[in-house]
Amino acid sequence: MYHKLIQTLRSRGLVPAALVTFALAAALLAPPVGAALRPFMTTSYPCTAVTLTAQPASTASAGTQVLLTASATCPSPSPSYEFWAEWVGTTSYTMIQSYSTTATYTWNSSGAAAGTEHFGVWAKDATSSAAYDVFTSISYAVTATVAGNCTAVTESASPPSPISSGTGVTFTGSGTCPHANPAYEFWMRAASQSSWQLLQSYSPMPYVWNSTGAAAGVVNFGVWVKDSGSTAAYDAVVNYAMTVTTPACTSVAIAAVPTTVVHGVGTHSILTATPTGCTNANPLYEFWAKWAGTSNWVLLQGYGTAATYDWNSSGALAGVENFGVWIKDAHSIAAYDNFASTTVTVT
Repeated sequence: MYHKLIQTLRSRGLVPAALVTFALAAALLAPPVGAALRPFMTTSYPCTAVTLTAQPASTASAGTQVLLTASATCPSPSPSYEFWAEWVGTTSYTMIQSYSTTATYTWNSSGAAAGTEHFGVWAKDATSSAAYDVFTSISYAVTATVAGNCTAVTESASPPSPISSGTGVTFTGSGTCPHANPAYEFWMRAASQSSWQLLQSYSPMPYVWNSTGAAAGVVNFGVWVKDSGSTAAYDAVVNYAMTVTTPACTSVAIAAVPTTVVHGVGTHSILTATPTGCTNANPLYEFWAKWAGTSNWVLLQGYGTAATYDWNSSGALAGVENFGVWIKDAHSIAAYDNFASTTVTVT
């Protein structure tokens, strides 16, 4: 329609030829009447930056666990990460962990050749449809593994020797090793035995010993250590001699206040036990009574840390009442360590 109008005007000499040419071009490029205008297609990369760090940083010997951590600057709070590696002696990258929201990758460098590894990470926003928005890479130097190179180990106990049977003891190994986190294995030879027994297989953890029931004497605790890159049964070994004593209280006394009460009044008499020579603090007490005119003892108060008993004399017949106390160390396995008795007279 436009070009017919222009041609008519030109034939009548009303429009210059150059203007006719421009108008025809504009008409041909113009969209049809009523057509919607479409925007230009653009490609967006929402994540603008990503970093990659390693721990330990930069260098480690083969056998070390290396933690790679990525951090991206993206619009959404949970971008995705993909980890890659170019191993020593190769020229191309290999994917080692596909896209996920996990921003870390732990590389076990056991068996890695000495040289420089390259690690890369791709990052993309949760809304991105691209293969990646941003990427970066770092170099990591690996040195050769030295097997069996823990040169020494020490062992400590908390609490230290001596201890009484029933005490909880934590044994901790400390090795002189080229790599972090060596492994420790704990062994024990009881005082009554001639052979060693395994307590805890190789791990970085200390060992907690429950000494309840242990016989008095010297108990030997050994620890083996080996480096994370070692293939030996152990690199170094040491022994800790723990002296164990039998828990006990050597004596006890008991007193009553008052020692005389009036029949039918209901006077209270307080019985108090006093320990001597107990291995540990807070021994246990048990109170007993043998009533006037009887021959058997009866339990008044079972074992506990209370060193007193409040006797109400209401209903007691006239005569002499016998009161006793048993005492034992908190870790003692005996029925009692010692005992004592006293009397209260009812008039």
